[in-house]
Amino acid sequence: MSSLLFYLLSIYLLACVIILALCFRSVYAHQRLGISYPKLTLQGFWRIHLEAMTSSAKLVWWALTKHDKKDPIKISKNHRPYILCVHGFYMNGSCFYGLRKTLSAQGFDSWGIDMGKPYIAPQVYVERYAQAIQEIIRIDPERKIVVVAHSMGGLITRLVLQRHPELAPHIGLVITLGSPHLGTASVTRFALTWTRKMFYSKGNFITNLPSFEELIPSTKVITIASKQDLIVYPYTFSHLPGTQAIDLEWISHGGLLTKQDCQAMVVDLLDQEADTIGDRF
Repeated sequence: MSSLLFYLLSIYLLACVIILALCFRSVYAHQRLGISYPKLTLQGFWRIHLEAMTSSAKLVWWALTKHDKKDPIKISKNHRPYILCVHGFYMNGSCFYGLRKTLSAQGFDSWGIDMGKPYIAPQVYVERYAQAIQEIIRIDPERKIVVVAHSMGGLITRLVLQRHPELAPHIGLVITLGSPHLGTASVTRFALTWTRKMFYSKGNFITNLPSFEELIPSTKVITIASKQDLIVYPYTFSHLPGTQAIDLEWISHGGLLTKQDCQAMVVDLLDQEADTIGDRF
């Protein structure tokens, strides 16, 4: 028993060190670029540390207990837009379990797709994503689709729209949560090859990827960022010109998915936009 406690305590202390290091890296990245950023205090560190640990545990629990590889697409006969949930790096459709429960309670149909394992060719993600949209269109061609994408999912959304422009007219709204639209300072030129190619802010992928403004100029896009996101920072890198930018505080990268306040905010945004989505086309 004592050895187990020692093992768990060691893991916890290691997690604390990693989170503290990420906090300092984030502060430095903001300062280097002259971006206003809340001062890191001991109280602030413990606040974001506990939030990050809690949200990570919840995402792992959902992945172990709520992941359904055969999750069928379900589309009821209602007038509300269909919500397509797109996961990020190292995740799957289960990460949207909490949000999808909230959406269902508010009368929204949703589907959390699985794009594939980490470190595979982005083209695989693109084709699986495009197939999901095509399946929704096949079942209900008149229903507008709202994309809610977390982290890498926002980048893949732009890549899908670039490579499958015929799908653009079916997208009524896009909401991204902590997506590294301009890359992230957590990934440097010394990172693993795959992550460097995908997320390095000065890499060819990020710099050559068209913006939403170019891809879907008549579609509203909302980009949500947290100032204490320790994965995608500076937090301003989660925004793009031409989008409605929303900044939150004291929420971790995973907390953008797990925090009930964030889920409620997304549902409120959808409620505000749902009746006007079709009118914008």
